[in-house]
Amino acid sequence: MGLSNYIKNWLRHDSNTRALLREVHRRQEETNLTLKEEFLKIHIEKFRQQTLNCQESGITSEKLCDHEVIVSLTSFGERIHDVHVAIESIMQGSVKPNRIILWLSEEEFRNRPIPTTLKRQQQRGLEIAFCKDIRSYNKLIYTLQQNPEACIVTIDDDALYEFDTLERLIDTHTSYPSAICACRIHRIKTDANGIPISYLNWDHRITKPDISTLNFLTGIGGVLYPPHCLSEEVFNESVFLKICPYADDVWFYAMALLHGTEIIKVPTRIPDGHPTELPTSRVDALLFSNTNPEDCLNDKQLKAVFEHYNLFSKLQNPH
Repeated sequence: MGLSNYIKNWLRHDSNTRALLREVHRRQEETNLTLKEEFLKIHIEKFRQQTLNCQESGITSEKLCDHEVIVSLTSFGERIHDVHVAIESIMQGSVKPNRIILWLSEEEFRNRPIPTTLKRQQQRGLEIAFCKDIRSYNKLIYTLQQNPEACIVTIDDDALYEFDTLERLIDTHTSYPSAICACRIHRIKTDANGIPISYLNWDHRITKPDISTLNFLTGIGGVLYPPHCLSEEVFNESVFLKICPYADDVWFYAMALLHGTEIIKVPTRIPDGHPTELPTSRVDALLFSNTNPEDCLNDKQLKAVFEHYNLFSKLQNPH
C-alpha cells in the first residue's frame, strides 16, 4: 500500500479525524456564509447611497432596440422600504431602460407616505403608479395593457441585479426578437403521456442558452416580453385570480404557450441566472407554499391552467 493510500485509509477510518474534518468543513461554510452576508450588506449600502446622492437620470431616451424598453415591477408590505435597492441596481446598469414603472396597490399605499428613497428615484425617472391590487400580477398586467408595443422587462423587488442584466436581455432579444428572454428558467419534464411531472422534479438549474416551449420562465431573474408574445387571454383577471392566484410565472408561461411563443435562456454571469436576494425576500412565505413538497401549489395551479386551456397537446407537439 502506497503512503498516500495509507493516509487516505487512515483518514477514512479514524473517527476523531473524521469529526475534525467535519468541524473544519462546517466552519468553512459558516465563514463563506458570513462573507456572503457582509458582501450583500456592502452592496445594499452602496445602492442606498447612490439612491440618496446620485443626480444622474436612471432612464434614457436612447433607442435600445426596435421598441421602447420598460422595466416594470411591484412591491408590497415592508418591502416598500427596500425596493429602491432593486431599482437602483437597474438604474446603475450598463444600459438604462427608457422607463421604470413601480406599481403599488392603491388600497395599501395610496394614503401611506412614499419612502424618501423612492421620491429621490422619481426625480431621476422612476414612475410610481397606483392600481387595483392583483397581487404579483401587478408587475406586468398593467404595463402590458398600457404599452402593447413595448418590450417589457419584469424584475422582482427583492433582488440585486447584475450591472449588465438589462444589456444581456436586450442583446438576446435582438438575436431572438419573437422569443421571451428569461435570465432564469426551469426545464419542464413530462411523463410518457406528455403530462408535466411535479414542478419539484423539473430541471431547475438550466445554464444552456437554448430556445424551447419547454423552458419555464421564472420572474426573479428578469424577463423580457417582446410585443404581442402572449395570448390576449393573459388579461382575463377573473380566470387567473381564480385558478392561478399565487403563481404569475405559471400564468405568463401558459399564455406564452397558448400563443405559440418560445422562451430562451439568457446567458448570465451567474450561470443559472438567479440574482442575489435581499434579506426582505425571506419574509415572503408564498415561495415556500408554491414549492412545498407536501402540498405543491405550483403543481395545482399548473394543472388547473393547463386543463382550462387544454395546453397538454402543445407540450407534446412543441412549436
